[in-house]
Amino acid sequence: MTAGQPEGVPFVWSFEGSRPGPHLMIAGLTHGNEPAGRDAVLRLVEKSVRPLAGRLTLALVNPAAAALGRRFVDRDMNRLWRDDWLDEDSSSVEAARARELRPLLRQVDVVLDLHTTTFVARPFFVIADLAKTRALADRMAWPPTQQLMPGGCVDGRHLTDYGRFSDPGHPAVAVTVECGTHDAAASAGVALEAARRFLDVVQGRVPARPNASIERFRTKEPCIALTDRFVLRIPSTGFVAVRQGEVVAMDGGRPVEAPGDLVIVSPRPDPRAGQTAFLWCERC
Repeated sequence: MTAGQPEGVPFVWSFEGSRPGPHLMIAGLTHGNEPAGRDAVLRLVEKSVRPLAGRLTLALVNPAAAALGRRFVDRDMNRLWRDDWLDEDSSSVEAARARELRPLLRQVDVVLDLHTTTFVARPFFVIADLAKTRALADRMAWPPTQQLMPGGCVDGRHLTDYGRFSDPGHPAVAVTVECGTHDAAASAGVALEAARRFLDVVQGRVPARPNASIERFRTKEPCIALTDRFVLRIPSTGFVAVRQGEVVAMDGGRPVEAPGDLVIVSPRPDPRAGQTAFLWCERC
C-alpha cells in the first residue's frame, strides 16, 4: 500500500517498505489536549518517512477531541481498550473512533504511543510490566526512565494494553512515551526524537545501546482521593521520593501518609473523589 488512509480511516497514513517486515505504528493525539504527539506524527507524514521493511502506520487517534481543545469528548480514549467495553458503548465519540481503529490495531506488530502530562517535565516510558515491553524500552534506551504497570492501567485499559499487546505469550508489543508537559515547547521535539529512536531501533538502523542510567519504577497501588478536597503537600513534578510516614497530601483535612519508602508518580491535578490522585511506586 502506498501513502494514504488504509481502509478509509481518517487521520491515518500508511507507508510500505520495499520488502516484507513488521507493521509498525506511531500514534499521537490519543488525548486531544496533547499536541506534541500530533506534531511529531504530522512531521513524519510531511517528510513521507518510509520503513525499511514492512509497513509504517502513522495515526492521530482522537482528532475530534483535539478539534474542541479537550482531552476527550465523552470518555477518556486511553481507558477504554477492551473489546466488550467498545461493543457495549454505542453513544460515545471515543468508542466509535476506537471501533474504527480496532481492525488496524489487530494487525500492528509494534506500537509507540506519544503522550504528554500536566506536570511531569521528565520524559519517561509507561509500559506494561512484561518482558517484551521492558525489552523494547531497554533497546530504545531513551527516555531512561520507565514506569512499569503490573496488570496494566489501574483506571481502565490503555491503547497499548489492547488485545495481543497485553498477552505475554504474543510477540506484538506496545509502549507509551510521556514526552514532557502539554504546554512545553520542548515536548514536540522529545516526541519526534522518541519516534526516530523507535524507528531506528525496531528496524535495526542502529544497534540497541545499553544504558546504565535507566531507572525503573514499578507501580504498587494507586492513591485514591476520598474527597474533592485532595491537595498534595509535595512537589507535583512526579518521581518524588518519600519516606515511610511522611505526609504527602491532605484529603479533606485527613493526612495521607506514605506507607513505605516509595516514589510518587503520575500526580493528577485536582482529583475528584474516587479518582486516582497519584501512583505509589517502588524502585526496581
